[in-house]
Amino acid sequence: MSSSLKKLVDNYTAEGRTYLKMTCPTPHCGQEYTIYYEPVFDEAEVRRGFETYLTRDHPNHPVIYEIDESIPNDPN
Repeated sequence: MSSSLKKLVDNYTAEGRTYLKMTCPTPHCGQEYTIYYEPVFDEAEVRRGFETYLTRDHPNHPVIYEIDESIPNDPN
């Protein structure tokens, strides 16, 4: 793991971010991924939704995914 990736993981861990581990569903891949998500999401829904992303991104998917559902500040 690169130092910048390790730092990101350490920061997320220190923040107590909600995460789950998933394995790429592509046959014979077996790569494990960490997915950080908002605690308001249901873990089963996140897992179902991310199977598509992991398959789509194979073999170039990142090791960490982040679901950011925050709403940017309204400029008005």
